[in-house]
Amino acid sequence: MRRVITLKQTKPFSINALWCRDKRYKTVEAQEWSSSILVALSLKENKKKLKELRQYFDPMKHVYKVELTFFYPDHVLYTKQGHVSSKAHDLSNIEKPLIDLVFLPKFYDRPSPYGAKNLNIDDKYILQLTSKKQSGKSFKIKISLHIKPTPNQKK
Repeated sequence: MRRVITLKQTKPFSINALWCRDKRYKTVEAQEWSSSILVALSLKENKKKLKELRQYFDPMKHVYKVELTFFYPDHVLYTKQGHVSSKAHDLSNIEKPLIDLVFLPKFYDRPSPYGAKNLNIDDKYILQLTSKKQSGKSFKIKISLHIKPTPNQKK
């Protein structure tokens, strides 16, 4: 089973900007970004896709393959000289904040905008994660979620 969720007009957020200096609290910007993602996940079309994935997924039989595409406008992704800009965050820094909001149970039962009916499962079930930055007309995040059979294990 595969479902694709597109978060329109959504910028990536770096894990480096997630926490205040003492690491006990999320920054205001991180709280606002998290809320915007959770609200987007709660939209009717996304809510339906997440529900289908939750109902189909069996942790005894399945794993997730996740593909993330982060779209940036050209002027943000590239410099005037055509090089990749430092304005476009490192991929490894923008994966985790998004994955946590889409997967983790701690966001499942919270009221909007602090939670959403996400996948409600530990992200340890992600066996493959691919991410890329891509040029686009505007900021956007595409999340492709594939449920795959668990690879055979040695007995």
